Amino acid sequence: MNIKARKYKLIEEFIHEVNEENIDHYEVVLNQLKTEKKSYDNISPIYHELINQGLQQSQNGQTIPHEEVMKTTKQKIKFL
Repeated sequence: MNIKARKYKLIEEFIHEVNEENIDHYEVVLNQLKTEKKSYDNISPIYHELINQGLQQSQNGQTIPHEEVMKTTKQKIKFL
């Protein structure tokens, strides 16, 4: 099913489900979904800096394989 058909099917289901008793709930859910898309903008500046640093390192080829990170992490946990 293509995206347009899925949208229409979802809207059709939504129309049948929403009534006077639950419309407020659906409005809250839809508004939360809209704001979640902007969640990156709502995080602390330190996390922005860390994300950007990671992206920059990745673009420069300064990456560490996941297996190596997990091995190091497990070793550190054993010492705790």
